[in-house]
Amino acid sequence: MSYGVLTLIIFSLSTYYPAETDDNSRTGQILTFFGNRASFECLLVPSTTSVVVIWRKENKHLIRHDSNVIEERQGKYISKMNATYFFTSLEILNVTFEDSGNYSCLAYQTYKGITPANTWTLSVQGPLTVSLDSLISREHDIVTASCCFNLSSPRLETGFIWMLDNNATFNSLEEHAIYVSENMVTVCSMLQFTSLRSYNKKQLICMLNNSLSESSGVILDVLYPPVLHLLNPYSSSNQEYSLHVNVNSKFNLSCTSDANPQREVILQKLEDSRWIGTSDRSITFFKDNIAISKFLIDGTTQNTQFRCLSFTAEENYVTSNEMKVVVLSKSNIYIYIYIYIYIYIYIYIYIYIYIYIYIF
Repeated sequence: MSYGVLTLIIFSLSTYYPAETDDNSRTGQILTFFGNRASFECLLVPSTTSVVVIWRKENKHLIRHDSNVIEERQGKYISKMNATYFFTSLEILNVTFEDSGNYSCLAYQTYKGITPANTWTLSVQGPLTVSLDSLISREHDIVTASCCFNLSSPRLETGFIWMLDNNATFNSLEEHAIYVSENMVTVCSMLQFTSLRSYNKKQLICMLNNSLSESSGVILDVLYPPVLHLLNPYSSSNQEYSLHVNVNSKFNLSCTSDANPQREVILQKLEDSRWIGTSDRSITFFKDNIAISKFLIDGTTQNTQFRCLSFTAEENYVTSNEMKVVVLSKSNIYIYIYIYIYIYIYIYIYIYIYIYIYIF
């Protein structure tokens, strides 16, 4: 650089997002959102003489800023300079795709010449949108999702990341760019996946792997048939499918239903080799998206079997496991009482003998 030039200019970026720079070519890429603002900054070496700064885009004049004026405005462009000439900056308000391109900052002093200008490329990114080929899918359907956004520079490399509730990741099927206009292309990523019931009400998220890291998502709505399970409320084991009750004693049965959409659950009992619906009272509540129907049985005098029944979205019926209810007669009750008394006496005698032998 010639020693006749007293003002040294260093071109840098002052923006809300990180920029990638190339120190060898002294150029850089700036990426900002559509509708936001971008800000460039030229750092200056202080000088006692007047400085004139010229901002240009694609070698076309934007603003001429004299150091005697703190701020210059030209439409959406604002050039600012501090009192001691340490830096000057250019702000672009409400950035659009037409604002994309190459920007440079030149500074010169009268009769001293012009400093070399650094050039930065401004790229503009539009909103990210995620869409599905079908808003509602059925279990095991193949679903195609697309994630698209508008970008001013087709040469700017951007990767896509697909996730489910910020957990499981998917590999995209295809990525492509579609030319729209001179200042904009549409970039898309396509994803295909098998719809599972575990995906229901979860968010499918698409994230851009660039400096802005923008993400967007859509809630999945998966239809799946009921899975019913009739439980013995008096047992901690879900695999116990028999229940012993006294004659005409009231008892409860609970049926869980995992389905979307949830349909009414009906309790049936077996009579004369036919399943018929009961009129027993019931209440239904939800826990972790599982419907639990609790039935109050008034009582029965004979052994029988129960099951739950519900319907799919196609009106096909689905049934649960069967629960065998064994009614204890009075004689059976006396037998159980005698057994309990016998066990109690046996334990008492065993403890007495143990104490007598080992203590006395």
